[in-house]
Amino acid sequence: MDSQKPIEHMASPSVYYQNLSNDCLIRPQFNSAHILFVVEPHERNIFDHLLISTLRLVRHNFHRMFLQSNRDRSHGIRTIRRTFVELAATASISPSRALLVAPISPRLNVTPVEIAAAYYRTGYVPKDYASQADYETHVLLERSRAVQCPSIALQLAGAKKVQEVLTRPGVLERFLAPSEGAAAVRETWMRMWSLDADGGAGAEEAVRGAHELVLKPQREGGGNNVYQGNNPQLVAQLPKQERAAWVAMEPIRPPRGVRGYLVRSDAGSVCANVVSELGVFGWVLFAEGREMKDEQAGWLVRTKADDVDEGGVATGFSALDSVLLVDL
Repeated sequence: MDSQKPIEHMASPSVYYQNLSNDCLIRPQFNSAHILFVVEPHERNIFDHLLISTLRLVRHNFHRMFLQSNRDRSHGIRTIRRTFVELAATASISPSRALLVAPISPRLNVTPVEIAAAYYRTGYVPKDYASQADYETHVLLERSRAVQCPSIALQLAGAKKVQEVLTRPGVLERFLAPSEGAAAVRETWMRMWSLDADGGAGAEEAVRGAHELVLKPQREGGGNNVYQGNNPQLVAQLPKQERAAWVAMEPIRPPRGVRGYLVRSDAGSVCANVVSELGVFGWVLFAEGREMKDEQAGWLVRTKADDVDEGGVATGFSALDSVLLVDL
């Protein structure tokens, strides 16, 4: 796993924010606008967060403060962690749309800090919003000039419904011209459709081809898809008004017969037929509708047994893996 490169790129939004903001309201030592981690109330994945906020960003601070020019020494980076509930009581927006976060305890006589980037480790599924106030807090953060990682627009752009709509005739071509490779992009997609397509025909087709399909809701994090034999029961129980939220998709068919060892804490190493998924990290920075920067930022490989439907690492279905390139 190329774990270092994505973490090192976490510093980029803060650096760009301070380069582009000439009227930062707060100028603490090293002129440091903070990165805000928006987290769950009882976060279990704390070590992943600490790897980002402590190891890589501290090294970035050292590099900026001691190894580069005086101009670059102003880019020290600090992080703070807040839940939506805590932000409801401590976050505000200045007249210039700077996002300010005050101490949790009002007894602390500390000046509020300005936020360069809001990094969301929560807010991706309905249960992350315990009340209407949590939604309103997210809107408050979005209205500020702080970099949103991701913004609501980009989060929605990655939704399965948007993927399904892009596969419809002529939709992709609104954004990607034939000369830019629209046809090549389409060739990488599997067929998919909404369960409410054609006045109910989409649901009927999903039942007829149940054993060759996967049904996907608008959820992230794994454990939400419905597979093969369970599809007819889901479609039968699903209210018609909710069908638009589900997408039927033909599964990807990777090469079979690849053997590998999966190492598990509860079972040691297990040899099995496996399939792998390569994910490429990247980041893009937008400002006022313009693309400011776009970079590739590393990769991740997950491998699982080929008879397992789900693929999450934290949930125990997959294992982290590496790539071995060979000449053919």
